[in-house]
Amino acid sequence: MEAITITQITSKELESIIENSLIRVLAKHSKPETKSNKALNIKAASEFAGCAESTIRKAFREKRLKGHRQAGRLYFFEEDLVRWIKS
Repeated sequence: MEAITITQITSKELESIIENSLIRVLAKHSKPETKSNKALNIKAASEFAGCAESTIRKAFREKRLKGHRQAGRLYFFEEDLVRWIKS
């Protein structure tokens, strides 16, 4: 490994170097995302998303969150909840 001597660097440049280094290290050691296709009822979906059941229902009504009705009940796949949270 080659040694580098830094004489002048701004705090923003140093922060950027550290951030990029951490991103590379974490990318090497992180586990790949596993996609779960587990169906959750409204209560489990709200706990998974960390919000109220009414928020889940409203997002479903407004077609911002994909859900499924079966026997009069709402079900949501974890994958769809993650996509909705990220949006």
